[in-house]
Parts: sequence; structure tokens; C-alpha cells
Amino acid sequence: MPDHNGFLSLLAGLAALSPQQGAVLGYVGLGPGQEFIPQFMGMLAWAGVALGAVLLWPLAALRRFLRARAARRDEQPAAAAARE
Repeated sequence: MPDHNGFLSLLAGLAALSPQQGAVLGYVGLGPGQEFIPQFMGMLAWAGVALGAVLLWPLAALRRFLRARAARRDEQPAAAAARE
């Protein structure tokens, strides 16, 4: 497929040869307001990820605390055996 500039040149050439020139150039795109849909979906996804991070943070902190406590518990017998 040609790049965008080549494609637009091809489209302009076909429009010039068309008997109904106004019909080809009258395309507006997605329509009024529809260009905001992807932006809204992106913002919605961003807000969902932020909410998920806020809700999961206490679980991650609890997991770190329990792992650190288990590591300290495992070190205590080794330290006591080294002292003896």
C-alpha cells in the first residue's frame, strides 16, 4: 500500500476524473462528536488503572510486611546458633 501522501494524491486524481466531483470531496469523517470516543475510552482506562492501584496498594503492603516478618523469623534461629 502506498504511503499516505501517495494515497491522497491518488484519491485527488480520481476525484478530478469523477463526474460527481462534489460527492467524493464531501466525506466528513467519523461524524460530529465521534472523534472523542477513543479519547474517552483512554481516559476511562486510565481512571480504572489508577483506581485499581489505589485499591491493591494495601494488599501489596501487607504482602511485603508478611514476607519481611517471615524473613526475620527465619534469621533468628540462625543467629542464635551462631552465638552458641
